[in-house]
Amino acid sequence: MILKELTLRDWRNYDSTTIALHPTLNVFLGPNGQGKTNLLESIFYLCYGKNFRGNKDRELVHWNRQFFRLEALFALDETSRTHHLEIYYDAVRRKAVKLNGVRYGRLRALPVRLAAVLFTPDDLGIIKGGPAERRRFIDRELEALFADYEQTRHSYERVLSQRGELLRDIRRRRAEREQLVPLPPTATLETGRLMLERTTELVSSQGYDIYYLMDDEVGQLPEDGILFESPIKLTEGTHIIRAVCVSSALVSDEVSLKYTIFFPSPSAPKSRILSGTYSRRVRMKLYMDTTNDTPGQEVTIYYTIDGTAPNSESPIYTDEGFLLPPGRVKVRAVAVNQYSKVSNELVADFRIDLPFKNFFRDTNDQFKAFKVGTTTYDAIKKLYGEGKAETVDDANATNGKALRVTYDWGEMRFSAVGETLISVSTNYASMVGPRNTRVGMKVNEVTEQFRDMGQVANARGNRSIYYDDATGYARYYKDSDTSAHLEYVYKREDGGLTTLTYELENDNVVWIRMELTGVKIP
Repeated sequence: MILKELTLRDWRNYDSTTIALHPTLNVFLGPNGQGKTNLLESIFYLCYGKNFRGNKDRELVHWNRQFFRLEALFALDETSRTHHLEIYYDAVRRKAVKLNGVRYGRLRALPVRLAAVLFTPDDLGIIKGGPAERRRFIDRELEALFADYEQTRHSYERVLSQRGELLRDIRRRRAEREQLVPLPPTATLETGRLMLERTTELVSSQGYDIYYLMDDEVGQLPEDGILFESPIKLTEGTHIIRAVCVSSALVSDEVSLKYTIFFPSPSAPKSRILSGTYSRRVRMKLYMDTTNDTPGQEVTIYYTIDGTAPNSESPIYTDEGFLLPPGRVKVRAVAVNQYSKVSNELVADFRIDLPFKNFFRDTNDQFKAFKVGTTTYDAIKKLYGEGKAETVDDANATNGKALRVTYDWGEMRFSAVGETLISVSTNYASMVGPRNTRVGMKVNEVTEQFRDMGQVANARGNRSIYYDDATGYARYYKDSDTSAHLEYVYKREDGGLTTLTYELENDNVVWIRMELTGVKIP
């Protein structure tokens, strides 16, 4: 077993410390009271989940702090993987044990554990002391070997102590049998399925201390858990609280409380416009019917008109509504409340019978002087002459190498086989792109040449122009305060893509790029 690194936070006298350890030998030197023993205690605690001095967990927290956290990086040997062990204790809630990010109910449930052998001056009592010391030593060793031994021993000792206390009190006639054992605690909040976050308090009718465990495995004893001092907060999910009253060495019967906390989901948005065919522009209006909703819900409606599923990145609906574009339109909308619960989806289909432009197509939408995917390098030479430079690089379009040719106005790439044009990039205004677009145009002048669904921008300034599962999509991306790019993507029948990109500065076109990807050029 190799302990590589140790991290202590709010443990004993340590605020926050991380120590890298040598794999064979480590020596800790320092004056008295500096925390050398506390450091060894932390290692022991990571191995066995308890303190060898016998302190309760809440006594191990740094003065005036609320929790402690111990972390260790360790490996079984020099060739094994490194494991991350974490133990967190919160005096208000509970202890948590994690190995490699996975939470476990108990330290003994870990598939891989740290192990340590501890020698202190007190261990001389094994030889010099009485049989009780030797029994305690054997108990510690058996606890390390058998997972259930400690739990069984604690149960036995508790029963033995209660038996002795009962017999003494009955002998002294101090109380009747039924009065000796404390009554179990009760809760101020009724168990069951409850809406929204709640708190509950544990009450002892006899004024005894109450100890509890929350969401822990059944094998643990509540009397070894958390002293109830303040209301217990119940968040979303299912929680089981196991609690007992404690009087001296006597422990009440255990009470188990089960709460299921849930947050309500809002109803789906509704449309004031019926699905169907219209021969005019239609302004879509959405609203919430809160008749069956939980009072006090606050909702935000997210919607799309390009066919994509709405989410938190989609436009937010306002009371102004939105215009439906010409052609076929699918409106999709959801409501999200303050608890991040999402409603069912509203889906409405429309057909607006008004003229509209087509989506981007690679067969028809090409540069005026040449065609990507068709024009050869020889034909380009006749138009623009030899390039300034030629290099060979990888080509996604042809799944192989490509010839890259540089000109004053930009660059072109050709497939290595057949030397067919597969991409072009230009910043020259004289180079006429698809649908007579060119460098220097405004972004709206470009979008007017293609079909635009009219979806508004989201909070980041990005907007979907259109989306079609079979054909492709178009989007406007905000790259910075001044730069952006406009992207049209066409899904080819051969499985490849044709992408037309307009690079923008202050919403003016500064570069036009068109390329093929995933295409096998014959």
